[in-house]
Order: sequence, then C-alpha cells, then structure tokens
Amino acid sequence: DAGVGALMAHAAVQGAFYNVQINLPGISDEVIKNEIDKESRRLLSEAETKSKLAREIVIRKIGCQIS
Repeated sequence: DAGVGALMAHAAVQGAFYNVQINLPGISDEVIKNEIDKESRRLLSEAETKSKLAREIVIRKIGCQIS
C-alpha cells in the first residue's frame, strides 16, 4: 500500500508540474513566471528524490528484485 501511495503521489506532482508548465506562457510578468518555473522544477526534483527513496524502501521490505 505504501509503495502504491508513493507512486500515486509522484504521479500527482508530475501532473501538477505539467499543468504549471502549460500555463506559464499565459503569465506576462517575466519575474513571476521565472519564479514559478523555478519553484515547480524544485518541487518536481524533490518529489522524484523522495519517490525513489520510497521505492527503494518498499523493494527492500518486500524482498523483490527489479532489473
């Protein structure tokens, strides 16, 4: 359950990132646009790091091998 939850959370963050990226062109203020872009990329990177850690923990706990 925890592994599936981590995968779903990561998918949600990716979806939110795509949503931000698709809407950035509609923002005329370049300073705000750049701040939003930078923060969305930071959050995506953080989510990817945490998701990888969660996957590693789950794989270790259930004892399966993934190639």
